[in-house]
Amino acid sequence: MAVKEEYDVLRLIEHNQACYISSEYVKGSPLFRWIKYHPCVDKEQFFRMVSDIVSQLSQIHRCRGNPCYRYVNPYSIIVSEEGQVSFLDVNAESNSGQLRIMQRRTVREHFLPPEEPYYQTANVELDIYGLGRTLQYFLSEADTDPLLCRSEEIRFQKVISRCLNRHSKKTFQNVSEIQRMIPKYKKSKKVLATEKKAMTGIFRWMFVIIMIGGAIFIGGAVTISSINSLAESRKIPKETLQSETGQTDDMNVRYQKNKAEEAPEHVREERLSLELGTVYFLELKNYEKSREYFDKVKENVLAEHMTVIVESFSGDIMRAEKLREALINAEKEVEEQGEENIGEKQNYYRCILKGYSILDEDDDFRNILRLGEICLQNSNQERTAEILGYMAYACEGMGEAKEAVSMYEEQLKHEKDETTREEIFKKAASILIQMGENGQAQEMLRTGIKEIADSAELRTAYIAALLGDSNVERQLCSQTIQEQLMEMPELEKEEEFEKLIKQYGIDLEGDKVWQEK
Repeated sequence: MAVKEEYDVLRLIEHNQACYISSEYVKGSPLFRWIKYHPCVDKEQFFRMVSDIVSQLSQIHRCRGNPCYRYVNPYSIIVSEEGQVSFLDVNAESNSGQLRIMQRRTVREHFLPPEEPYYQTANVELDIYGLGRTLQYFLSEADTDPLLCRSEEIRFQKVISRCLNRHSKKTFQNVSEIQRMIPKYKKSKKVLATEKKAMTGIFRWMFVIIMIGGAIFIGGAVTISSINSLAESRKIPKETLQSETGQTDDMNVRYQKNKAEEAPEHVREERLSLELGTVYFLELKNYEKSREYFDKVKENVLAEHMTVIVESFSGDIMRAEKLREALINAEKEVEEQGEENIGEKQNYYRCILKGYSILDEDDDFRNILRLGEICLQNSNQERTAEILGYMAYACEGMGEAKEAVSMYEEQLKHEKDETTREEIFKKAASILIQMGENGQAQEMLRTGIKEIADSAELRTAYIAALLGDSNVERQLCSQTIQEQLMEMPELEKEEEFEKLIKQYGIDLEGDKVWQEK
């Protein structure tokens, strides 16, 4: 059981866009200790905790005198018995022991940039860096239930990257920018949740087969009999598993024939470790486990480079130059592999592509587009959607707005995940607005709303697009707001919607909408 102690924490009071600080006493645990006893966090709670941490830091910065917190790390964030998060009052005498812990070298090395080895200065940049490292720590040490979807993981990774790359042209200037980028929690529809759970089960059982029967790439065989047996026991059509594993009766005969020509045991073990390293990195998003498998064969040059790539996702401090070097060298090693290992090569190219996705220089974006074209060859529908998402991001980064929209539109043809589709609609519409194509943006959002009727974010974005378009009459805007509220009454209580109507001086009175300005 987690040890709960009492701490003086900051109590933040917001009034008329100003914020005031007081203090209160709570019983709880620092975040770093709380995670040890809660390695699996309910997804809704995880999003709420992250949102509260970012929101409170933003409030601190808005207090009189624009103070900075200085000690942003998992040791300064207290989780109460009720699961509420608060920042430690570092000026309280009762917290002096916790303050000494935060000043230890082991803590400073992880949550301060290399060029700032001590908690001496207090500024927004260091608070943002500490926030990025804290989010990175939270994501690497705790799993969510259900797991983050691909778009959520990518969004968090981009937030973290912009927090940590202090000298990048895309680094955050204030915490409010981070608030806008943090993904919002969405409850999936029951049908989608059931389908995802079933697919997760399929993948886990396939993984067990690979572990027991020998991976395809090391000369063993995932047999048809094992697939049939699994399908029967799990009530899954055997054609589904054969499709997922790529196995057919003819293929099985060939693999059994080749069994006598297996490679030496140490070679098979090395290839298995490499294959499992890529599976944990690409499919399971378990970066610590991925690193463990690559470390097992660290004398392998490719594994050495892959370890560096994985470490950039697992919470370790890493300079962009070191990651780029590893990506370049890893690609050289992959190119030297024979065409008989085309499946393995495709997986490594996907790993390298994913590595470039957290960098933000023009050359990185060009490499994403180049590798994306390679990865699109022989990719299934799900992977195609993922790859197109990376390529759209690269087009955005290079300022190629029209190409980015085209990529997002193409991604929509392949993407099945509702949360990811919602994100694509918003991104594409946002780019279209920046291009001055307001009509197309509004049409994009209308299409998204028609498809995902319970999306408050798309409805809010659509209203914002109309209000921001000088060619749209105010009467039409008011009418649209009324229609959106009739179709989704709970929209009125959404935080972003409330901010929007306040920004444009709109009053809601029953079923009436009034605009003051």
